[in-house]
Order: sequence, then structure tokens, then C-alpha cells
Amino acid sequence: MCSVNDMMIHELGLTPPDDDDSPVKNGLVTFTAFIVCGIVPLLVYMCVDVHSASGETNFYISIGMTAAALFILGALKSLASYISWWKSGLSIMVLGCIAAASAYGISAFAEWLLSPTSQEH
Repeated sequence: MCSVNDMMIHELGLTPPDDDDSPVKNGLVTFTAFIVCGIVPLLVYMCVDVHSASGETNFYISIGMTAAALFILGALKSLASYISWWKSGLSIMVLGCIAAASAYGISAFAEWLLSPTSQEH
């Protein structure tokens, strides 16, 4: 019979938690990662004179920086798993990009749906 630890290792590629793991420490690490990675898409808008560059250019730079941050986050995640750093990085980056594209698409659809001109369609 398989134990939960065996399933974590073999099916999910995760290391089981140690007895001395601290939930507070894990929560602070997660919160810090959320803040650091969450600010990455905004950095280009905070550091660049918005009027001197194209808004579209800033948007694409922000996408690239976010994808790089997601890859780095995934690579760091590999420290807590048995998955190689590049597979973990690529996995997190692809999933994050899919989530971001979905959110962008849903918001664009909602904007179209709620705009006054959409009532004419």
C-alpha cells in the first residue's frame, strides 16, 4: 500500500515535509514570493517615463519580464522537488502565461460585453 509520502515523491515530484518545517516560515516565504513576483509586471510602468515610450511597447516588456519572473520562480520551486530546474521553470511559466492570457481574454470580453456600443451588435 502506498503512503502519502510515496505519492508525493513519485507522482508529484515533491519532497515530503520535514517534522521541523514551520508553517509560519512557509507562509512568509509564500507571501514574499507573491509580493516580489506580483510587482514585476508593474516595474516597467514604475521605472519608465510613460509618456516617452509607447504603451504597447511597455506592455510587451511587462509580459517578457513577467514570463522571466515566472520561470525563475519555477526554477526556485525545483529546490523543493525532484523535478529538474528547467522543467519546473518552464511548467510554472507556461501555466502562468495561460492564466494571464485567460484573465486578459475574459476582461476584454467583459469590456466588450459591457460597453455601450456592444448593445448594437
